[in-house]
Amino acid sequence: INEGTAKQERVAALGTTNPGKLQACEGCFKEWPEVSYALRGISVPSGVAEQPMGLEETTKGAKNRARAARMSVEDASIGIGLESGIVIVDGMHMDFCACAVFDGERYHVGLSSGWGLPPAVARSYAERGYNQAFEDAGVPADDRGAGVLGHLSGGILSRPKQMKE
Repeated sequence: INEGTAKQERVAALGTTNPGKLQACEGCFKEWPEVSYALRGISVPSGVAEQPMGLEETTKGAKNRARAARMSVEDASIGIGLESGIVIVDGMHMDFCACAVFDGERYHVGLSSGWGLPPAVARSYAERGYNQAFEDAGVPADDRGAGVLGHLSGGILSRPKQMKE
């Protein structure tokens, strides 16, 4: 290989080591073969509540993760932050994901689709915590794989699929 023409793969730093979130990002990169990144997950703080509420707080968490990831991985050209949150729409508690990509100068932000929490979970997650509220409702918490969305949809949907949006 001629060193002058060898293509060097760029690095994307993801602000988590969560396997489901890594899977979502890997899936996105596979859909864009002209974009080549080596993905490196790193645990960074979101700087927001454990369960972010609303668009502003959730988006802020994604942006914080994207910036911290890019700054923490020396050769990263971009940082990616994924943050799940809840927004209340017409009394319905909707789970969604915010994604932020930070290139060192600008943030590029997007949102996934949302899905309604079961009423029993919506009533108790603020006090019991998100995963425990699902466990109490008889839905196994799977925060490192398909997630509760995978269980509730019978495998049609999953947390990584939602985040990939």
